[in-house]
Amino acid sequence: VRTPPVIVKLTDGNSNFRNISIGQRKKLHEDIFRAAGETKDSTILMGGDLAIYAFDEDQQSCLLNMKSLQGRPVSCPLPLSSTANKVGVIFGVPTSDSVEEIQEALADQQVIQVKRLPIRGRPNDPSETVLLTFSSSLPERVKITSMSYQVQISVPNAYRCIKCWRLGHTAARCGTTLDICKKCGKSHPQERDCSTRCVNCASSTHESSCNECPAYSEMKKVLKMAYLEGITVSEARSRVASLANASTKRIARPSNQDFQPPPEISSLQAQVLALKEEMRLLKESVIPKITKDIGSLAIELSETKNKIDHFSTRFDTWTTHLITMTNIPSNNFKCIQWNARGLSKAKLKEFRQQISILNPEVVLLSETHWNSDFAPKFKSHHILRKDRPNRLGGGVAILIRKSLQFTPLPITTPDTVEAIGVSILCTNKKHIDFISVYIPKDDCETADIELLLKRDNDFLVGGDLNGHHSLWEPNGAENKAGKSIYEALINDPNACLITPPNLNTRIDPASGKSTTIDLTLTSSPLSTSATINTGPYMGSDHLPVLITLNATLYRQIGRPASWILDENKWLLWNQQIENQFCNRDFYSINVPQVVTATFIEAIDSGNILCFKKTNPSRQPYKGQDPARPWWNATCQKLVKEARRAFRVWKEAPLCPNKRTEWKKAEAKKRKTIISAKKLAWTTFVSSLGPNDQPKMWSFVKNMVGKGSIPAVEGYSIRMNNKNHNTPEEKPELFLSIFSGVHPSGIPKNSLLESRIVNGLIAQTPNRLNDAITFEELDNSIPKSKSKAVGLDLIRNEMLKNLSTANKFYLLHLFNRLFASGYVPEIWKSAVVIPLLKQNKPAEDPNSYRPVSLTSCLGKMLERILANRLHWFLECKGLINIAQAGFRRGCSTTDHIAQLDSYIKTGFNQKKCTVATFLDISKAYDSMWIQGLMYKMANLGITGQFLGWVQEFLTGRNMCVRIGSIVSSSTPIENGVPQGAVLSPILFNIMLKKFPSVHPGCFEKAWTLTAGSSIFTAELNGILQALKHIYNLDDHPPEVIVFCDSSSAMQTVASSSLSDNEAVTSTRELIASLKSSGTGTTLIWIPSHTGIDGNEKVDKLASEECGNQNSNVTTNRLSPSEIISTIKSNWAASFLQSLRSCQKSYIRMRTRLGTIKWHQHNNRKVAICLHRLRSEHHYLNSFAHRIDQEADPSCRNGCEAIENSQHVLVACPKHEAHRPTLRQFMD
Repeated sequence: VRTPPVIVKLTDGNSNFRNISIGQRKKLHEDIFRAAGETKDSTILMGGDLAIYAFDEDQQSCLLNMKSLQGRPVSCPLPLSSTANKVGVIFGVPTSDSVEEIQEALADQQVIQVKRLPIRGRPNDPSETVLLTFSSSLPERVKITSMSYQVQISVPNAYRCIKCWRLGHTAARCGTTLDICKKCGKSHPQERDCSTRCVNCASSTHESSCNECPAYSEMKKVLKMAYLEGITVSEARSRVASLANASTKRIARPSNQDFQPPPEISSLQAQVLALKEEMRLLKESVIPKITKDIGSLAIELSETKNKIDHFSTRFDTWTTHLITMTNIPSNNFKCIQWNARGLSKAKLKEFRQQISILNPEVVLLSETHWNSDFAPKFKSHHILRKDRPNRLGGGVAILIRKSLQFTPLPITTPDTVEAIGVSILCTNKKHIDFISVYIPKDDCETADIELLLKRDNDFLVGGDLNGHHSLWEPNGAENKAGKSIYEALINDPNACLITPPNLNTRIDPASGKSTTIDLTLTSSPLSTSATINTGPYMGSDHLPVLITLNATLYRQIGRPASWILDENKWLLWNQQIENQFCNRDFYSINVPQVVTATFIEAIDSGNILCFKKTNPSRQPYKGQDPARPWWNATCQKLVKEARRAFRVWKEAPLCPNKRTEWKKAEAKKRKTIISAKKLAWTTFVSSLGPNDQPKMWSFVKNMVGKGSIPAVEGYSIRMNNKNHNTPEEKPELFLSIFSGVHPSGIPKNSLLESRIVNGLIAQTPNRLNDAITFEELDNSIPKSKSKAVGLDLIRNEMLKNLSTANKFYLLHLFNRLFASGYVPEIWKSAVVIPLLKQNKPAEDPNSYRPVSLTSCLGKMLERILANRLHWFLECKGLINIAQAGFRRGCSTTDHIAQLDSYIKTGFNQKKCTVATFLDISKAYDSMWIQGLMYKMANLGITGQFLGWVQEFLTGRNMCVRIGSIVSSSTPIENGVPQGAVLSPILFNIMLKKFPSVHPGCFEKAWTLTAGSSIFTAELNGILQALKHIYNLDDHPPEVIVFCDSSSAMQTVASSSLSDNEAVTSTRELIASLKSSGTGTTLIWIPSHTGIDGNEKVDKLASEECGNQNSNVTTNRLSPSEIISTIKSNWAASFLQSLRSCQKSYIRMRTRLGTIKWHQHNNRKVAICLHRLRSEHHYLNSFAHRIDQEADPSCRNGCEAIENSQHVLVACPKHEAHRPTLRQFMD
């Protein structure tokens, strides 16, 4: 490896190595030999310095330590190009900082020299650019006080002598004694005219001092290559020359004009020559470098191999623990900080798309403009938010990737500052605090900022701080917020501002002026390796800030294993299972344990053959947020066009046309995105089917913005003033909480136990104990698309796709288990998942409810037995009549309607209605198993059915799973499992003796509302009879109601809508009776002929009519009854007014008589005659009566008023029809 030369410079200023004699050079060479020995080579450079090449690094070190030669002082540095990696440049350093202050601040960062450069063209004015010389290689960043600066390699300008104007040396090293003219390159008096000629490239187009000179440009390329690649200037010069020659040869034309080869041959020759030259260059420059790198890699590979051999046992240990340890490929992770200026509608949709592309770990949002009615959700991120409570606007939020472990921070801020924080766990058990801040106005105090920066952990505080200061805006005016931030940084030695000067995070939409008000402050350890820059335009006047930090975050470990199903392999899957059953002669196996194990093994063999199993150690939420279905190519195109228009306007902010184009592109983008989502929603709604209720409700929740429920995997759980962060701690914590609610140690009651034993051994025939039929099995196949599985990993989708032959095998399994009263142990082991209750704090362990995941195969058998139990209890009326929960055909609406009826009845009777609401805490978990078995035995549930349920509820155990981490198992003595199919109906049995209202005898008469028709009276009679039957404790299997109104019964039996309230109530009551096992039959008999008790009914009605204290019921009149009542009242009132009228032209007659032409058999003709007679017609005279501005004249041009007389008698337009009219009148 060639070492760079040592440059020996004479520093006494008398002469250089070119001007001394040979004898003096010989003496100097002898001193060099005595100091370092015989050297490899030496040469005198153009500037007069001596370059000495050493054999090795030891000899080079001796040369570098020389201080004098022959008594003359010398300096012996390396070439500048070889130390390029030690000289760096930083930008944006305030001019108020002196060189001495910068040198003192950087003394502990291996900086040995500081130099501030002047402004170009103004040598007396210092600039904000500073050169730093390091004693070692360049770092990525340096820190001055509280500011972090990025360090770049410094490449010097090419040397140009101002005496001779040649390149490569300075005036101090120039050998000429004459002043050379920079215009012509010769020495002559100044008053003499001369022609232009460059001394470096011999061109007559420019002077020797021109910076556009080709030779000067080539020299700059040489220096840049030397400094960036770490090679000598001479090597860089030869490489640049070789590349230039190769390029020239590639396009050069042949010099021989006599012979003109074809163009194709000339082109091929040129290409061959160019390839040869490139091969030569590769051989001379690239291949030696590659060989050097291969040698280095070989050495490193050998060292690595030795390390692996030395630590082989340690690596083996690490491999076994990879599943339980966090393993990410890089320590760097990305954050986004953004002022959204309202994050909803099209902007929210675009933001979701960018999140899926950028894939950040943490997002700090400010000015979200969210409120309590709007709750967006992200599939791959948790949301912590703090909305502005008392006015519009504002709001801050933080998005945290769901695989991270975090704890919300309690942050108290004044009204002038909005902030929310979260602490995220790292692998070293330390935390990093992330705080999103928004300062609406520039009115904040230093203490407010110091409160945010005062952290025990490393921190990142970012947001729109609305602060202006020369520290990050050198040319901007300072405000109060900026001064407060600056003072807080000065007062806190651990806080650093990593936002570089003039980052320009906000662009004023009106003026186009750029400012830096979105700031990022971190602790010192995070600032040294942090990088920060602006991201793409996303619809706000603030650009997102992309931050990269160097830290290893603690991530959640994997997901539970499951089978990845392939829809195209169900046939092969069924064949494999059937072959397994045939080979084992499945029908001949009667031992329940063996038949269960055989069935599960057959299912597993089919799964292994046809499906893939997921890796439990895979990282959850590792992928990006999935792209939205409405995001199409048009949306993507318009987003790009809006960003392009924004960039064009940003370059010329004062141009109104470009600003208008940007605004139009932005509006078009928003409109298209919203239209695309509406179209996607419309398509989704049109695709819904009759069995898509779960899909529909999920869609409705997304529409109204219910948001996502926080998962326990990410949240830190706090209990007894201690935080539980890791997935290994939380399952055991929840296991102790969930298992503690199950009662234990309850002594057995011998009386109850004897009754249970008698029920188990009872031989009384019972339909509940019949063998399970194929129809029952087929009806119990799960229709749910849920992917939740138990410990056997059998999914609902597998059971739905079983072939008919395999279903018969499953039927054999169920019958064996049911007949023997055996429940497999794997079916009694519940995997409990904690789910957060709505509107509960996520850090409180008591805010979670347990959901048990049990075997889908066991749930199928539970469903069969639950159907039988429902039938048995409903048919025999063994369920409390007031119980509406967990009953088919009943729901909470029944109780709401009943409560509404009680309240209205109380209002009508001017009485108070009192309701008592009872909440049974931990109802399923605390159920007494022995008491439940006793009640079931008393209800007639005996034999093997009772035995199977007892076996199902006893000997159970539970464990808690969070992610892929499963806690230890603990036994459960009492309680029914959450999520089991049998649990709701067993709970209803436990509530059998719950108090209810018992009605008395039914013998009653009512007085209906005045105006009720006979039809309504008949309907209310039927309704009251059915209500009496419905309120009985013991429901009869059949009810017959006799009525003499055929119209009432036909209306009730039909499906047409009716405006009579009694019809709707009667239909609903009949349906409720049917759902409870009571059939209703309506029979019509004329005048109740042959029905005993008719006289009693008539007597009750007669007594009710004559009773002054009658039982009045308020029934609602139908619209027709209301109209009829109003008409009757009006007719009576009008007739009474006529009778009492004393006017002479009103007379009373008993017989009116009729006018012949006033009547007609055709209704249309009769209506027309009536309208003509009463002047209520469509002629202009009637229109003028209604609207005085309407024209009453004839529409045919006559000047007369258009009334009945004019049309029938006078209008010439209808003269042709009058003979027919006269004939009709005669």
